[in-house]
Amino acid sequence: MNPESESAASTATCPVCDISLRFAFKKGRFEYGRCPECGTVGAHPLPTDQELSEHYARAENYKVLKKYEERYAATYRRTARMVKSAAMRKMGVEGLENISALDVGCNIGGFVKALLELGADARGLDPYVNPDDISCDELKKRISRDESVSGSDGGQADCLTMLGVIEHLRYPAAALAESRDRIKDNGMIFIQTPDSESAIAKIMGRRFFAYQPVEHIYVFSRRGLIKALERAGFVEIEAGRQWKFLSASYVHEQLGTWGRGFQWLLWPLRKIVPGLSLPLYGGGMTVCAKKQLSESDRKG
Repeated sequence: MNPESESAASTATCPVCDISLRFAFKKGRFEYGRCPECGTVGAHPLPTDQELSEHYARAENYKVLKKYEERYAATYRRTARMVKSAAMRKMGVEGLENISALDVGCNIGGFVKALLELGADARGLDPYVNPDDISCDELKKRISRDESVSGSDGGQADCLTMLGVIEHLRYPAAALAESRDRIKDNGMIFIQTPDSESAIAKIMGRRFFAYQPVEHIYVFSRRGLIKALERAGFVEIEAGRQWKFLSASYVHEQLGTWGRGFQWLLWPLRKIVPGLSLPLYGGGMTVCAKKQLSESDRKG
């Protein structure tokens, strides 16, 4: 009998295409499979609630983000300007002033802060955030661990953002459908996530940074995420590469959370110019889309 047909990954299904994943590789106790239809990669078995809670309580990459909060702020500001530009195209607004925004998986609120700086009425949601790590009282008021929270004053938001979030979810298709319900008519969604079919992902194979259990469960391809958004009720979908401008010292330490062997790549720059901002493409993508109105929405 073909060993591939007996693998755990082959018993899992693609969250987009609803067909069996084909075994790709194994990491620890998890097997990763790839969808033969859309290229999305998923881990199996799914991590438990306890595994996820324990992982996020000790995850080193979140501690690094807290340590380099100020230096990473510039990256969030660039992304916030991308959201502003997308909102102008999708929603026909002149800017983010008085636009309600909900950042799902906001961590300590760096992106919420960047949206506030552009005039948005921004709030954040993260069930795993430690309130003590949030740097200022204003952000503490705007960030919640309650997953039922939506936009301004608990209502729907004009814009929902998910930066490095959807790959962490056990049920991403359901999360996208729920996200649509959190968005107002004429509103939009903005997503940043790794791309399983990026050139870097293909070159690195199982060593691609995004393939990291327990944390990353499903890594979408660009076409897979577009298909998932269409199924969830979104239209006018745009996708592109995700570029980040990060300091050499931040990248050096972040690479250490993936594996110490990668750190030697940036060791000279870290020592010589620690504050140098590097334009980096790590195989990620940005996708934005507009909420499609249902028949009941139109009649209402």
